[in-house]
Amino acid sequence: MFALVSITLILSISTILGYVLVDRRKPRAQYVNPDGKPVILFHNDAAIDPTFDQLVEFLKNDQTEKLKYIPGKFVCSNFAETLQHNATRAGYKCGWVAIDFSHGAPSHSCNAFNTSDRGLIFIDCIGSDAIVDISPKKIYQPQSIIDDTKYEAMGEVSGYKIIW
Repeated sequence: MFALVSITLILSISTILGYVLVDRRKPRAQYVNPDGKPVILFHNDAAIDPTFDQLVEFLKNDQTEKLKYIPGKFVCSNFAETLQHNATRAGYKCGWVAIDFSHGAPSHSCNAFNTSDRGLIFIDCIGSDAIVDISPKKIYQPQSIIDDTKYEAMGEVSGYKIIW
């Protein structure tokens, strides 16, 4: 009985806050952060697909790119997870993206927004907010949309998976 009351209370609070955590015991994907904990995505039934201008405005206000990249501790998966949480809280649908590269280059993570006016847009938020084309066989080369940050190419994309 206590468990039922607890679950009901958690669901009620989650509804009020506008989001719920993906089941922590069975994450939607088997991706983990450097600390070994699974990537957990937020969900908001009221979230919308932003317009491109709304996306840019959200990114200008969001501070995820200002977090410190710490090799082995806080890396691309953490940045993408944080941006997904912030976008969901702001009322926007946002996917977490796992990217594989050709020729044995390390994998990478970024975010996806299905904008209502320009379609699917991929955002890399490490250091600056940047658009990136992650089509297979394309070179992963982010282009900043907020400032003049320059990115080095990370390699040829062999495939990707979006987790909404």
